[in-house]
Amino acid sequence: MPPLLGEIKGTPTIRFYKPKAKQGNSDRKKIVLDYNGERKAVNMKAFADGQMPNFVEKVASGKLDYEKFNAKAVKHGLPRVLLFTSKAGAKTSNLTKFLSVEFRRRMLIAEIKPTKPNQNILDQFGITELPALIVIPPPPVQEEGEEIVDPLPVHYDGGKFTKLKLVDFLSKNVLKTAVVSAPKKKEQPPPPKQEVKKEEAGTGDANAGADGMLQKLMKDPDIAEAMTNPKVMAIYQKIMAEPGGLMVAAGKIGEYTSDPEIKDIIKNLIGKAIGMYMGGNKNPGDGIKVEL
Repeated sequence: MPPLLGEIKGTPTIRFYKPKAKQGNSDRKKIVLDYNGERKAVNMKAFADGQMPNFVEKVASGKLDYEKFNAKAVKHGLPRVLLFTSKAGAKTSNLTKFLSVEFRRRMLIAEIKPTKPNQNILDQFGITELPALIVIPPPPVQEEGEEIVDPLPVHYDGGKFTKLKLVDFLSKNVLKTAVVSAPKKKEQPPPPKQEVKKEEAGTGDANAGADGMLQKLMKDPDIAEAMTNPKVMAIYQKIMAEPGGLMVAAGKIGEYTSDPEIKDIIKNLIGKAIGMYMGGNKNPGDGIKVEL
């Protein structure tokens, strides 16, 4: 037995399979209901009617609900169907549910009950006898900034509400093809961050990681002591800001060693920094000799 059917413990068994809402293109997700009522046509029909899909928009609180309904229809370019029911407390009829499924995505149906909040809507369309049904075609394409003007509503005047008459009336005012929303694009996760290994730190831009290089250089007692001199620290910062990097700074060593007081210190500093940069040396003592 197919897994979809589930376990059947006895016969006869009447089971109802109902697709779950918003399941995408999958047909595997079902709500499974067992019928446990009497095996009479009237009882079985009532059970089936109770499981009918319902895409009817409810307008219960007057203007606010009606504006939401309008906005949804206009957004998708759908004709609007206004069904004014005769009783305020009546449940949505099976016929109305059927119409909402039959014309789904080709027109939008709203059920408007004769309540006090909805009276302004009835007055707006001149509804004096209930039930009543009107269709408002979708507005023509508007230029940007142009005011939206609704086309004149089409009133149903076919007498008693029957399935054949209503299907015939609505079919003349429905869109020819269904409006389908574009599938949502899945957000792409950001690319994983690449970790730079410490051993590779010296193979990048010579200007990158100035703070990290300084921390390594400060492990050398001589350099740490030299950095307490404001002149040395100022020249170090100037060297690390050099557009061409340490190698260019080495080529212009004369510009950084004009002060006899710190000449040898700067030569030693640049040599050790270049040694770390080129070889990724962990030991700042492994430097390169820089000559004038």
